[in-house]
Amino acid sequence: MKSKTTRFLVLSLALILALCLVVFGFLAFYMNGQNLDTINEVGTIYMTGMSERITMHFETTVEYRMSHVESLVERTPPDSTVSNIRERLIYDAEARGIEHLAFYGADGSLETIYGEPVTITDPPPFLESMLAGEKKAAVGTDPDGDRVFLLGYPAFYPMENGERSVGLVAGLPISYIEQILALDNEDSLVHCHIIRRNGSFVIRSGDAFRENYFDRLRNTITGTDPEIYITGLEDAMDQGASYSNVLEISGERQHIYCTPLPSSEWYLITVLPYGQLDKSLNALSSHWISLVLGACFIIVLVLLVVFAKYFLITRQQIHDLDEARREAESRGLSHRVRLVLGDGLAGVGPGEADAVIIAGMGGETIAHILESWPHAKDPGITWLLQPMTKAERLRDWLWDQGFSITRERCATANRRVYSVMEARYTGERSPHPEWERHLGAVDPGEDRHSLSYAAKREAELDKIAYGLERTGTQEGAERAKRLREAARAIRQRINERSCP
Repeated sequence: MKSKTTRFLVLSLALILALCLVVFGFLAFYMNGQNLDTINEVGTIYMTGMSERITMHFETTVEYRMSHVESLVERTPPDSTVSNIRERLIYDAEARGIEHLAFYGADGSLETIYGEPVTITDPPPFLESMLAGEKKAAVGTDPDGDRVFLLGYPAFYPMENGERSVGLVAGLPISYIEQILALDNEDSLVHCHIIRRNGSFVIRSGDAFRENYFDRLRNTITGTDPEIYITGLEDAMDQGASYSNVLEISGERQHIYCTPLPSSEWYLITVLPYGQLDKSLNALSSHWISLVLGACFIIVLVLLVVFAKYFLITRQQIHDLDEARREAESRGLSHRVRLVLGDGLAGVGPGEADAVIIAGMGGETIAHILESWPHAKDPGITWLLQPMTKAERLRDWLWDQGFSITRERCATANRRVYSVMEARYTGERSPHPEWERHLGAVDPGEDRHSLSYAAKREAELDKIAYGLERTGTQEGAERAKRLREAARAIRQRINERSCP
């Protein structure tokens, strides 16, 4: 077996390497012989990379500035006992270069505590995100009509009207984003805009002077109906997908690429005129063969590494199997032991086992092994299952498939407590309360391990419920209520069954 496996792996590796060399060699010469003036395809690749870079830069910038707002909340939490909460927030905001700071109410109102008051340009999405406990970026205006870049962070501070805020809103000049992202760099090959779903500009660059990007397309596209492109762009926005197309604008072909920006309701529009790109593509034509062959070399190298690793793992598995066989023979048990090397229970037939132990895996993995074995529902098999994680998912699967958990015992390893389940297939399906999903058949009064397991489940449920309650959503509140009730039920069992 070992010799056959080795020959198979070596032969497979040789065939794949030969195939890679043939395919990539053919591709290199084929690409070199083709017309390199495939500007649309290359433009898409370039625009995708450029948009991803700007999008990542935007996301990094938002996260960096959002961390400043988060630090304000952490340094002066809403439940702080200090009397000068607002003064401390203002002091920290000034130290971080924030020019506007306000509490955001559940009704969408802004209570300014620092800087000039601002008005959010598009309030509904911002309010929806704050009520959901999400971070959000938006744009507003100050009393002078200047645009302000706003960052909203969930926080529940007391407001002057007696209510609790749902967020802390910090403001920076919109020029901060323009400078950081270099959206208006005249030396750049591309120019970019940031727009809303309705086409209105958040930030515009280049020669754009109209207030709406869609109106700009209607007035500058030549040679075809602009509504076709606008409809396609709107459909992509609705689906949260990227949009790429080549348009003829003012007599010049331009590549338009649109992608949604994270943590906002905005979209990045990147525009690439094709005049300069033609020259770049011609200069790249002489490098096609070397690039493709280089890629071939890297892939072949990676394949060699992967196959070498797989080969070593396979040899180790075969070695372990041989070691187990020799051990059985040395103890005179070879006639009673059948060694199987396979995926899960794939190598075990019906009637070959009356007890099966699966331990040291996640609950979902164990459920997958049981589900994949066609003989799992044999009533004569006793299952001993020890999930490392997600024990409640395993219990759900067992109950749903007609298995009964006859008992559970707990054990502690490396200061972590685990449950060991004994289950049999009975075909009976019945609903189980929420607390039983998390505690199962563990008896808190059986021993200290079981008591510790029950206490940890109770604490976990309370922690999850607390997080759901802070989301402010009805669904979260209902789920939190069920988890609180489950935690109380577990606590009651602990009190009833704990050893004195």
